[in-house]
Amino acid sequence: MEHERKMLLVRIILRAAALLFGVVVLGVIEQNVIENSEDLSGCAFGQNINKPNGSKSACNYGLAVGVLALIAAIALTAIDIATSVVKESSETTQKLLVIADLIASVIMAFLFLVAFAYLTDQWTETGPLSVFRDETISSARGAIAFCFLSSIIWVALVVLDAIRLRKLSTSGETSYDKI
Repeated sequence: MEHERKMLLVRIILRAAALLFGVVVLGVIEQNVIENSEDLSGCAFGQNINKPNGSKSACNYGLAVGVLALIAAIALTAIDIATSVVKESSETTQKLLVIADLIASVIMAFLFLVAFAYLTDQWTETGPLSVFRDETISSARGAIAFCFLSSIIWVALVVLDAIRLRKLSTSGETSYDKI
């Protein structure tokens, strides 16, 4: 029972980190957009002579993934806490929740990995850094770094969910605490 509580605590801590990293990604990309233009149409990623406003799709993708991360982290944490309190749920229900958690974590890990690659690619296409303020450069690099770190967090959650699913499938127990 103590091991199960520790695993729940680790999952909640990882999801809190995923939530925090999602907020950071949102914040630094939004700061990047605001600093780069007066009408909020600019994006430093991919900005060069041919694209004076940069790649808006890179900023929009980063913002979308950040919002999805917030929603996913909050929803999955709520489901985790609710199912740990209600221990009378059936084994089938528990398996379905763990599978849903696993799928959501895989999707988020993939989306953040794509965001990392996409933002990095767009940043390499950016013109000379001397035209940007230091805050813009820092926020762009921060978005890239936190996308990478977020993908690691979500992969860790995938591993924990896979372990939970395997234990649930092999134990034959119906109690949530056995996961």
